[in-house]
Amino acid sequence: MCRGDRGEPIFWGEADRELFLKTLWEACGRTGAEIYSFVLMGNHYHLLLGTPHGNLVATMRWFQGTCTARFNARHKQRGHVFQGRYKAIPLDASEPDYARRVSDYTIRVSSFILTY
Repeated sequence: MCRGDRGEPIFWGEADRELFLKTLWEACGRTGAEIYSFVLMGNHYHLLLGTPHGNLVATMRWFQGTCTARFNARHKQRGHVFQGRYKAIPLDASEPDYARRVSDYTIRVSSFILTY
């Protein structure tokens, strides 16, 4: 998960959300990361990712750096889009219910936002 710099929005409209998701799919294609669920909110996002190759840092570095470059180019901006490094919470495979609850949360919140 990661918030917008200074709590500011990371999406200024639907085109920004589409660009974010396109960049996320591209990052996964480059690194082999797997997306299980996600939620995009106005000033932050949550991802439930798997990294079978153990390369979360490389995946997220490319993803957030590329998102920032594309957002700034699109809006003729400079500087940070995200508030520093993402926050990652590893899931323990011995607690399968936790992954399900996290996934349910992101799906429920996404549904609420899409219908709101």
